[in-house]
Amino acid sequence: MKFESRHLLCATLKEIETSFVDKRYPPFLLEHHPLVQAIQVLEIRLQNSRLTRRIQYLPKPLIHSIGPKKVEPSWFSFTEYSTYDFESKILHFSNEPDNMQVRSMLSNQGELRFSSLGDKTERIASGNICLCLPERLRFLGAMGEYLIQHEGLKILRGEISVMERFAKEVLRAPASPP
Repeated sequence: MKFESRHLLCATLKEIETSFVDKRYPPFLLEHHPLVQAIQVLEIRLQNSRLTRRIQYLPKPLIHSIGPKKVEPSWFSFTEYSTYDFESKILHFSNEPDNMQVRSMLSNQGELRFSSLGDKTERIASGNICLCLPERLRFLGAMGEYLIQHEGLKILRGEISVMERFAKEVLRAPASPP
């Protein structure tokens, strides 16, 4: 299932790019995002005009059972592998489930394109979610993809207010006197 969503952030493109590399942002995101339960930064590497990140996320579970089978919260844990190009203003991502069984059935990749609008930034998220279920469950595939896409976009939309708040409270905050 392909997806695309546009968002307007009340933060400059420079502030958004700064949040990508600022060590204070992941704990701030965890504290203020209502749908994120845990974040672990595995790697952030800046080389020339490219940023490479590996960040593990545990969103709050959205499904608690499928029929009689209990869904473990760890099934929702995923690692974001992303590369941001500071010249093209594009972040390419692949979100890989941490659970091996889920990873064998789900793929999610795409890109976030950023455009400066002065003191605001437009973010266009696009990508593809593919849920490849066993034959006997294949009829649930389209519904599962829709649900994953819907919840993933909720996480992205929820990040908007956190990023705006980070820019306002942390990045624009006056420096404390020594």
